[in-house]
Amino acid sequence: TVEHDLTISSNTVRNISATQAVGILLRSNGGTIGNEAVIANTITGNHVDNIRGTNSHGIRLVQYHNVRMIGNTVTGSDNGGIYAVDSNDLEIVGNRLEDSGIAPIQLWGTTPSGIERFVIERNFIRDWPGLSSGILVVTGKLGTIKDNVFKRADSAKPTPVTVATQSCGV
Repeated sequence: TVEHDLTISSNTVRNISATQAVGILLRSNGGTIGNEAVIANTITGNHVDNIRGTNSHGIRLVQYHNVRMIGNTVTGSDNGGIYAVDSNDLEIVGNRLEDSGIAPIQLWGTTPSGIERFVIERNFIRDWPGLSSGILVVTGKLGTIKDNVFKRADSAKPTPVTVATQSCGV
């Protein structure tokens, strides 16, 4: 199939509790959708709050490419505010993430090619637990991470950004 010009905007999603609970989910439904088949999709202006449970995320992309996540607010998720696995061509810009998991923004590449072509810019990340990073990129390629703001009320001193495992060009 071809996903074209999908916009998810101005929604409020609250109080979901379950294993792998998600506020907003885009996934390829078990297969792999090519980069050229998913065009110009936007998740914008949503408020996702209190998403609780093991592996829960405010916004999750699974093998879903070409998505802009702009101006969303994610508060209170247990694993991550914005999470993407094996998804290329992402823009994560101007979002507010508070108390949003062990690493509020997480990009995971599980294949050797990793996650390619991403921008993480001008996000406000506040009060995530423990010593995890505010932004975590694992096997990321050809990406930009800039002008993000990190604020914590506690005395823990985690690294704000971690780029790990076979990443290059970030």
